[in-house]
Amino acid sequence: MRNFLKHAGLKISLIAVIIATPSIMLASSGSGFAEGSSESISAGLENPTFEGQLARINIGINLVRLNTDIMRRMPISEDAEWVDKIIQNMTSKMYRQTLKTKAVREDAYYSTVTLTNIILQRPAIAVSPLSARLYFEASVIYKNDSNGYKGEGFHVPDMNEFPDISSIKSFVTFKDDEKVAVINVEARNGTLYKNMIDATISLVPEDLQEEIKSAYKEFQDAKKELGLRTSIRGSLEAWLDDDKNSGSPETENKESQLTISEAVEEEKEKIVDEKEEAYFLLLQSGALAIEGNFDENKVPLAKKLEALLDTVDNNAISAQSMFGSATIGLIQGYGAVEDEMKAIAAAQALTYLVGDQKQFLVQRYERMLMGGIMAVPNIAVGVGVSGFQICEIGKYQDIVEKVLEGAEAAEEEQAQGTQSND
Repeated sequence: MRNFLKHAGLKISLIAVIIATPSIMLASSGSGFAEGSSESISAGLENPTFEGQLARINIGINLVRLNTDIMRRMPISEDAEWVDKIIQNMTSKMYRQTLKTKAVREDAYYSTVTLTNIILQRPAIAVSPLSARLYFEASVIYKNDSNGYKGEGFHVPDMNEFPDISSIKSFVTFKDDEKVAVINVEARNGTLYKNMIDATISLVPEDLQEEIKSAYKEFQDAKKELGLRTSIRGSLEAWLDDDKNSGSPETENKESQLTISEAVEEEKEKIVDEKEEAYFLLLQSGALAIEGNFDENKVPLAKKLEALLDTVDNNAISAQSMFGSATIGLIQGYGAVEDEMKAIAAAQALTYLVGDQKQFLVQRYERMLMGGIMAVPNIAVGVGVSGFQICEIGKYQDIVEKVLEGAEAAEEEQAQGTQSND
């Protein structure tokens, strides 16, 4: 933790740049820009709140996690129906339906915040557009009561699971749960690919595909090794930071282990950077190679991927908007912490609580304590991982764009040929 926080200031500065530079948001298409902008505007205008900013940080992290599953776990084909659902702009009807899902109705914050807002004499809060987008997309890709798996016990991931600061993986993937599973996907036409990444690689000329896949595997393996080293370093730091270990005869040995672990982790970081660069360069080469090897049979899949990539790009950019908005709100909201905690305690004494609302209020109180401690580190890591997703998605978009440019050129050539014949 101590080593990590040395870099937190730089990450927070990055958020400030995001907030101050609207052009960064323009990289997204349609709904992502509108939803992200609304969060930034709301953060600047709303009454000071603290818990609301913790909710924004949480949504940002979950958008990144959701992206990971969309990109790496969801099978895809040129006629995948789940893609058509997930790329939709959020309508009022979809918004209302999302609020009725079990995941939203049983969320500790959203199911009880109206009670505390009444006590605080604040306007009733609605689920924000980005929050609704998160829950809507989750209801599409994971088995749950709302999409054909009713009564089977499946549910969307826990959206209130705190990430572990010693594990980058916990910021980009949901916690393992046997009752969280992606939907079954079949292909009526064409090939069913393992995931979006495999499908995108299939668009490049065949003689390059295996090399790109091999580079991707090496990159992922290197990230896993780095994650292991980060976890080891985090465990050592946690032991040294624990007051109960003060004066322990093991301290000197632990400090020595930490020094070695930090050095090993630094080397692993260099390897990850090298593997990342190699993989991205090969993707770039693959995109360029498409120009001289256009295959019209790949156009339907490219069109499907174009829409999906826009959506995950929106998610990643929207996550950065959440982190930026939370930064604005935290600065304004620190003074409201005590009042908000008193309101939660007062709400627990109400006689008209229903269902699990009393326990949900306890959870909110506990999450405020933990969330307040982790707010800045979570924002810092969140900006980094969402920024990486934006970069990676951009490489895949380049490949898809080349295929679609080839299709456009072929259509123009055909049109010119027709005119000549006339």
